[in-house]
Amino acid sequence: MLARGRTDNGESLTELLVSIALMGVLVTALMGAVFVTIASSKMLKDEVAPENNVGLIIANWADAIDLTAYASCATAASVAHGSYPGSDAAGTMWTWDAANGRWTKGSGAALFTATVTEVTYWDIGTDVVDPGFVATCPGNPDDGAQQLLLTVTGPPSSTSGTTQSVRIVKRNPCTTAEVAAKAAGCV
Repeated sequence: MLARGRTDNGESLTELLVSIALMGVLVTALMGAVFVTIASSKMLKDEVAPENNVGLIIANWADAIDLTAYASCATAASVAHGSYPGSDAAGTMWTWDAANGRWTKGSGAALFTATVTEVTYWDIGTDVVDPGFVATCPGNPDDGAQQLLLTVTGPPSSTSGTTQSVRIVKRNPCTTAEVAAKAAGCV
């Protein structure tokens, strides 16, 4: 027993229970924040991974087409087959599907396809003030520019959507001599 005037300097049961409950709430909140950080990090990693990003695949493919040589009066199949849509970080290779005129990667539910959907041709014609793009090649050689519609379709699991398209212009640059001679078929 305690003598009169002396106090017990220990903690009461109520104080201990309140401390434990408060620590439990704080630890739970901290662990929740850690799990959210881990989940968002994984989502970001998946989003920027080239094999999961339709937008990145189409941008890389547009660059690959830009680096190929210009072909006068090219068709959708000849443009597509002559350019490679790129590879992913895992090294998965694209293959040319000649029967359907497109590039493919994967299979089944994980199938990606890359297709040149449309080719139009620059036509100066008689209207040099307001020329435009037309569906049929105006002559061989053409007037030196083609507008291509590229479409990449990915599985529903792809992070930037299942289908994206981009329209690019491929031109036949003139050499200095061609500019001086006002040669046809280059821009």
